[in-house]
Parts: sequence; C-alpha cells; structure tokens
Amino acid sequence: MLIVVAGVAYNFLGKEFIPPLDEGSILASTVMLPETSLEESIQMGTRIEKIFLSFPEVVSVSRMTGTAEASEHLHPVNHSEYNIELLPREKRKRGYKEMTAAMREELDKIPGIAYIFEQPIANKLAEMLTGTEGQLAVKLFGPDLDTLNEKIQEVHSVLAGVRGAADLQIEQTTGVPQLIIRLDRERLSRFGISVNQVAEVIETALNGIEATDVYEPDRVTSVLVRLPERYRNDEEAIKTLLVDAPGGERIPLSELAMITKGEGPQTIFRENMMRRKIIMGNVVKRDIGSFVAEAQQKIDRNVELPPGYFITFGGQFESQQRALGHLTSLMLIVLLIIFVILFSSFGSIRQALLIILNIPSTLIGGILALLLVGETINVSSTIGLIALFGICVQNDVILVAKINDLRRKGMSLREAVVEGAVTKFRPIFMTDMVMIVGVLPLALIVTTGAELHRPLAVVYIGGFFFAILLRLFIVPILYETLAALRE
Repeated sequence: MLIVVAGVAYNFLGKEFIPPLDEGSILASTVMLPETSLEESIQMGTRIEKIFLSFPEVVSVSRMTGTAEASEHLHPVNHSEYNIELLPREKRKRGYKEMTAAMREELDKIPGIAYIFEQPIANKLAEMLTGTEGQLAVKLFGPDLDTLNEKIQEVHSVLAGVRGAADLQIEQTTGVPQLIIRLDRERLSRFGISVNQVAEVIETALNGIEATDVYEPDRVTSVLVRLPERYRNDEEAIKTLLVDAPGGERIPLSELAMITKGEGPQTIFRENMMRRKIIMGNVVKRDIGSFVAEAQQKIDRNVELPPGYFITFGGQFESQQRALGHLTSLMLIVLLIIFVILFSSFGSIRQALLIILNIPSTLIGGILALLLVGETINVSSTIGLIALFGICVQNDVILVAKINDLRRKGMSLREAVVEGAVTKFRPIFMTDMVMIVGVLPLALIVTTGAELHRPLAVVYIGGFFFAILLRLFIVPILYETLAALRE
C-alpha cells in the first residue's frame, strides 16, 4: 500500500536537471532585427541598461554588443548580452524568479526585440552540455530551409500557448538584407571577361583590398581601399562599377549582371550533417519535464511535418534525461552490490531480501517530503535517495544482527524479535535524529546556491523520519514472517 502511495506521489513530482539557482547575478541576451546597425544596437542597449538599473536590487550592469570574429561564440552587432549584478540574496526581498518576471514586464514594452534571461553559471553549463542558451531548446531538422522557416514558426506558436513558456526565441538565421548579383555568362563571354575578374571588382568595392602599409615611428597601419559605406549599400552605385575588358573598354556591372535586393540566410546551422532550426526559451512556474510532455502532445496534434522532418527537445531537458537515466542505472547497481554484501554477511538470501525489501519505506519518506515542500526529482534529490540506501541499510543490519544474536542465545523467535527491536530502538533513533538535525540547516538556509543542496536535505529528512516510524515495525514483522515460513 505504501509503495503504491509513493508511486502515485512520484508521478506528481516535477522532473528537471538541476533546480534553478539564484547565483546573485542575471545574464540577459537581447536580439534585434538582422539589419540593425551597431549605432542602433548601442542606443537600444543604453535604454535597456537604464531599465535594469531602475531596479533597487541591481548593483551594476555591463553590456557587450556583438562579439569579435575570433570569439568562440560569434554574435552579430544586433545581439547584446547584459551581466546584471544583484545585491546578496539576504539583502533583497526578491529572488531570481521574481526579478526576471519583473524585468520581462518592462522589456515587453519595447517593440522589435527578443530576449532571454539566464544566469552566468547555468548559461556556461548549458552551452558546454548542449550548445544552446536557455533551459529548453526545441530543434527542428529537415532538408529545405524555406520549409524549416515555415514550420519553426508553427512550432513557436504552439509553444507560446503552453503554460510556463517564457523568453521564446527563434534562432535568427534569415531576414538578412542582401544585394543579389546574378552574372550573365553569355554577356561575359561576348566581352571576353571572366567570372573571376568581375568577382575581384565586386570584392574590392564592397569588402576592400589591402593596398599598402603606412609606417610610423611606433606602429604600422594597413590601408584598406573600398567604396565609402553610403555607396556600398547603394544599388545604383554598385551598378555603375566598371569592369575592364580585354579590348580596353570599361563595362558597367549593370550590363554584365542582374542586380536586385532581397533577403537571405545569415547562417545555415547543421547538426549531425542535417540542417536545423532552434527555438530557445525558459520554463517558469513549472518543471521542465511536465512542460515538455505537454508541448510534445500539442506539437504532434497541431503541427504536420513533411516526410524527412522531425523535432527533438534539447537543453536542460536533454541533460535531465541523460543524467536521471545514468542515476537510475547507478541505483540498480547499488542495490545489487548491497544485496551481495548482505548475503555474504548473513549467509542467508531471506535475510538479505528482508533488508532490501525495507528500502522502499525509506524512499517513500523521501518522495513524500519532496512532494510536501514542492521540490522536484532532479540530480540533487536522486543522489540523496541513493545515499539513503546505504545509511538506512546499515541500521537494518544492526537490528537483524541483534535478533540473530538473541536467537543464538536460545530465545524464541517472538521474544528475540521483540527484545531486539526494543534494545536497538534508542541507538537507531538517535542515529536517524542526528542525521535529520545535521542536514536541517541545508533545508532552511537562504543563501547563494542553497537551491542546489535543498532537495538533497529534504530527501534525507523525509527518508530518515519515515524510517524512524516504520523500521521498528516493518523489519521485525518481515523477520518473523520469513523465519516462520522457513521453519
């Protein structure tokens, strides 16, 4: 019955990789339209900085717009990152979740920007593990860019309607203004001009060519020759570029090519040799596991993908699935090792099973405690459940060993069970209470990083408290039942 209750409680628990931390700082990223200039990004960045600094909990704000070409994570000038330093947790009333919720309300008033909130350590961890920003990454794979762009918008609309979705942002790869130059090879052949000649003229005009170096007493400056910026963006000016023909004529580019304006991809991303688009975002006021489950159902129901296209969920959800899978395997291995050690100690499969069968009573306490305080199943709480195995098995071994010793001294089965339970009640009770008192500060403390070890402490407290109530009833009853069956 208790195991059934624990199973039902487990299904109601949220699942996530690690609990959201309050690191004492916030990392905000904003993205404007692809054609945004550096000057426009700086103006918008200054405006957003003032918004962040208007919060009394904010100590300072630093901003980085774009990244250098040699950067590991390359971003264009329409992308800005803000490092927001907060007061120590004990000196502010609002935590990370409350702060970002208030900041979202302010940024939603600014048209034309997309944003995402993270924390520095969590951001670095996510980039190392999954290569994306945010808690959640929905990846759409397929062969055709136009179809990917169409379907990713449909997926975005569905995700926006799922409770808990926040900071949803489609990875920006399209919408970049381009000047499209289509060479007329028949005309080139008529004038005796090669494609390389035209390409060199265009590259020199738009990208520039290093003409010479200027030497000064303390430095050397390279001189780059190209068209002024106002002409590089002028379609008519580019049409008048002159290309030298072998006969000495100078032919305007407009007679050799069709020049039009359009939009094209900024970047084409591939993963495992397949083109893909990503929606990045966060999940608020619910766990990632239940969010993904609901999102998958709604996407399957509302988005029809052509053959050759598929969706995967990444980010922290991917890390959570992988980590909890490894920990579940580890839990089974630990149980097997414990059983082998118990069998070698008692020389009895029945008594080894007796102690193994009592382990669920410990897990019941830990799971119910997580449900009671609103924590989730994550790496921290799962490690706590595994650690409970060893400590509680040790107390059960002490009790079973005492009963065996009393039986060897000539006591009857019932007398040995009762005497053993009464004799070992105090030391077992004191051991469990010391463990509860020892981890209680971890469950109650409010400081930076407390969210990480709180689930572990809650599992310990619930597991040991429940063990105190049940161990001295379940173990004696199981011992007497198994012994009576054997006799």
